[in-house]
Amino acid sequence: MRYLLLATVLAALALPARGQQPYLPAERPGEAEAIGYAIVGDALLTEGAYLALQELSDRFGPRMAGTPGHAASMDWLERELEAMGVATRRERFRYPGWRRGEDRAEVIAPFRRPLRAAAMGYSTPAEPFEAEVAVYEPDAAQDGYRGRVLVVPASASLSSEERDVLAGRHGVRGFLATNRVGGGQLLARTGSFDGVPAPVPLLTITQEEGEWLRRLVESGETVRVRLSSTSAPEPMIGENLIATLPGTLPEGERQRVVVGAHFDSWDLGQGALDNGLGVAQLLETARLLRRHVGPLPHTVELVWFDAEEIGLWGSRAFAERHAPRGDTTDLRVMLNLDMVGEPLGLNAMGFDALEAAGEERLGAWRFERPVASETWLGSDHHPFVARGVPSITFHAPIDPDAVRYYHDFADTVDKVDRYHLARASAIAALLVRDLATAEMPDLRRLTPPETERLLSGVEQRLRAMGWWPLAPPVESVAD
Repeated sequence: MRYLLLATVLAALALPARGQQPYLPAERPGEAEAIGYAIVGDALLTEGAYLALQELSDRFGPRMAGTPGHAASMDWLERELEAMGVATRRERFRYPGWRRGEDRAEVIAPFRRPLRAAAMGYSTPAEPFEAEVAVYEPDAAQDGYRGRVLVVPASASLSSEERDVLAGRHGVRGFLATNRVGGGQLLARTGSFDGVPAPVPLLTITQEEGEWLRRLVESGETVRVRLSSTSAPEPMIGENLIATLPGTLPEGERQRVVVGAHFDSWDLGQGALDNGLGVAQLLETARLLRRHVGPLPHTVELVWFDAEEIGLWGSRAFAERHAPRGDTTDLRVMLNLDMVGEPLGLNAMGFDALEAAGEERLGAWRFERPVASETWLGSDHHPFVARGVPSITFHAPIDPDAVRYYHDFADTVDKVDRYHLARASAIAALLVRDLATAEMPDLRRLTPPETERLLSGVEQRLRAMGWWPLAPPVESVAD
């Protein structure tokens, strides 16, 4: 019965969308198309990605870098790859890590009430202290903040440099960053892009409590809080896990297609959406390629990057090691899988030669917005883009009712759409097959001046982060 169902699904996928020419004659599929059908049917019917994500999330919990759950789940992932017969290795690097301790925030006036709060990455420890609350306003007289704890509204933009000036020069004793969504949610996030610890505690609080404190202060009420934290920076060794599917082209012609997803998560929930999705999709891509596709012309390297949430440390270390600026590299293209939900299109990140990657006909799965080409920050593709390596990502949003919970307690596997996960995994495998096979004569690494022009739209933000034109180096550790 199962095989009859599979045949029915594959036959349906062979039918052309209305108004389109058939992708191939349904009654006589070519070898490449038949393999594509097998990949799609396998991904949908076996739900390998969802089963892997469920085990990853429920058995091991959050994968915050430097925690036992992180180490145990990476060992599990490596065993899964080895059981497929896929060769793996780990590349180690040093980075300024950070470990969660015990974070407390309490309103003590006008009456006592504990706040739901969590320290942000690179927040520093603090013995319990009490202080009056003020609301951060960009144009306010900053000396008036001396000795206060600042509530930062969700709408305010406060860079780490401005924050450090407020603490160092104007005597601010701590910050309470208001979440941008309601519902009692926190937003765990890093407080530094360069790993330099903040001079005072940085805590994230719920939107409701942040707005409540703001209303009290603006009404003239004196509000006081008591804060303490044992969360603290700590030097760490990170590990990128790399699985290799060797290519068949002769050495010198053979390049590497890097497919990456960050492995780590924040610690308040399971990290199923961010980025358990990518962890599972990458594992499923390995399974589908291994099961249905023979060796490809170019080598495929599947990389689970470590320590992304705290500052893209793993992808920075990998890009520096394998694509040093001013030197040659055999990296052909980088595909990033970060929170890939419903695939609606691709983003060629400004690399014109990759715009054709979205032209493959997918029948009823065809992309709504086939290919965009907009450079953006905040994920593991950036260190590759910054070195001129052609990079591509999916435009694949997650349902707003689910994604609102990311980085918090409710980021759990039950929020994941099983169909979208299977579809994204199949499309990722098909895309990787094409990227490792197609000739793409115009695909090349950009020169440093070309790369800086490509990044000109985000130059101001990169300068504010201290990442222009490249982020500070990450030290590799001998294998």
